[in-house]
Amino acid sequence: MAHALEPVKEEPVGEALVVGGGIAGITAALELANMGVRVHLVEKRPAIGGNMAKLTKVFPTLDDAQSLLKPRMDAVWGHPNIDLLTLAEVQEVSGQAGNHRVRVYVKPRGVDVKKCTACGMCAKACPVEVPDEFNEGLSTRKAIYLPYPEAIPPAYVVDFSACTMCGECEKVCPTKAINLKDAGKTIDLNVGAVILALGYDLYDAKKLENYGYGIYKDVITMMALERMISKNGPTGGQLKKADGGEVRKIALALCAGSRDKNHVPYCSRICCMYSVKLAYILKTAFGLDVTVYYIDIR
Repeated sequence: MAHALEPVKEEPVGEALVVGGGIAGITAALELANMGVRVHLVEKRPAIGGNMAKLTKVFPTLDDAQSLLKPRMDAVWGHPNIDLLTLAEVQEVSGQAGNHRVRVYVKPRGVDVKKCTACGMCAKACPVEVPDEFNEGLSTRKAIYLPYPEAIPPAYVVDFSACTMCGECEKVCPTKAINLKDAGKTIDLNVGAVILALGYDLYDAKKLENYGYGIYKDVITMMALERMISKNGPTGGQLKKADGGEVRKIALALCAGSRDKNHVPYCSRICCMYSVKLAYILKTAFGLDVTVYYIDIR
């Protein structure tokens, strides 16, 4: 005859894992840490901040993005209850509610963040230049680089996919912070809760052939536009055409790839409000004639 199962009582682990170091992950990590919870914040990029770090202003208040983000990033960096793991990705999660075993792989950084003073001498010595992903390929960076000026951790990182191992950066580093033989490592964590704050990636505009992205140089993504109008961007906040000419008119194409049987069926749920923000900035700060093309405004 069947018997009732005995309830299993287990004390939850008093630590948490937050996956994603954008504004959502940063906020979650800080709120938990301020309540006394030990937090492991995992970010796959070499610095936290996510896509918000690339923005100029935020909608609807039009506050400066960095003025909102930077204090929170600094708080993460200095918080005794937060263990920040950059260049890291979760490999495996097992266990049960309140008691999860998590395996995290941390890629080699090539630079000791505790020793690095961000002096920039290594980048000056590096002979390799590649497109700068933070500036959406509108500028270049070295194979050893600071992800962006306000980056946390405030330290350089080696792009091993571009590095030639010439060793010039090691020779000039005044604090001996660089290790080109750095290896990745696996970390096993035991946490009571896992929060996923994975952020977003832009849809590949090259798939939208009718827009001519990648063919016509003046067809750009919204994130590239953000970097162009940013004062610390590759153009110093100057909006110019690819040939250096003056921009007088601009078109914002909404729903690009969204609600499209050939691309993605869902609404992005961001471009309506986002276009209002951009249109306002482009009109008031740059005096442009702005036209917005859309399927529906929601």
